[in-house]
Amino acid sequence: MPVVEIHDGRAGEGVGSAGIGLPLVWADGFVLWPNGLGLDTLSPTGFSFISHAHIAPPPGRILATAATFDLMSRRVPEEDRLAVPFDRPFKIGPLEMTLFPAGHLLGSAQLLVEVDGLRVLYAAGVQTAIPLTAERCRVPQADLVILADHCLPPASLTSPLHVAQAAAQWAIETSSAGFSPVFLVNPLGPAEDLLGVLADHKIRPRVHRSIYDVTVLYERHGVHIEDVRRLDAKPYGWDAVLLPPDLGGSPHWKRLGRTRTALVTGSPPERGEVSAYDDLFVMGTHLDRSGLARYVTATGAKRVALSPIYPASFAQTLARRGIDVFHFLEARQLSLRLEPRRKRSSSDK
Repeated sequence: MPVVEIHDGRAGEGVGSAGIGLPLVWADGFVLWPNGLGLDTLSPTGFSFISHAHIAPPPGRILATAATFDLMSRRVPEEDRLAVPFDRPFKIGPLEMTLFPAGHLLGSAQLLVEVDGLRVLYAAGVQTAIPLTAERCRVPQADLVILADHCLPPASLTSPLHVAQAAAQWAIETSSAGFSPVFLVNPLGPAEDLLGVLADHKIRPRVHRSIYDVTVLYERHGVHIEDVRRLDAKPYGWDAVLLPPDLGGSPHWKRLGRTRTALVTGSPPERGEVSAYDDLFVMGTHLDRSGLARYVTATGAKRVALSPIYPASFAQTLARRGIDVFHFLEARQLSLRLEPRRKRSSSDK
């Protein structure tokens, strides 16, 4: 197994060049050195991997899937794009890399980096349940897993399909009571997942243009969602309405008549936020903490690097599974040095 050394101090301090397999540092995102490959970093590193389209890409050369590039809110210049399909290994310097579906969002990816026999897997937003509109997650084997969710994963979540089905039933019951059901939902990912289930229940949705534009991009990548129309399209008429959460007070409400609203979110909101809505559906498109622990176990890795977002209790859960955990904390910047596997000699046999 790889030999791991921890160095205190600033990122990179104490890491020399002799004998290093793959140094890893935290600086507003993980960075693999000496190549300087950023992993969903906020600051530019010259070359960055972006795992899914909810992440804003920094300036510089970007590695991602074609779907992620299309769905990003900030356009990346063509000359800075390195669009790579799933399951197709490629090399950059000494690093061999492969993208695997993450199941979080259409185009979302895990990045497997191999060098000198060491397999390092980076994941930020993984969903191993059967996806509604994303590619199904496949879990590769690894020696070290790097986890870096960009919001704190809840302790537990219900499967997205069950939540979406409950939301569809709520829409039917709300309509039967004489109200227009309005879902406030993220236009990218959760909206498309919900629309697919509403279509299965023969519910005719009308959507804000920001949601409609994303469904067009999904169609381009082979994901068809039935009977989606913009809210301002004629003739009017709907069984449910989908709006982005930030349009709670928009003029669209005037034409909706009597409404009931439901917030569809990926994580449980703060207690004070819930009172503003008639109902709440937590449709996580990523794993909860227990699911993440099972995911790490499935990779076969015995070492895990965690970003600062994870609580100490999650690190302890992994440790109880016999996994060495390296928790990168903002208050105590760490640098993790990974040595390649030592080849067995005749004396080892």
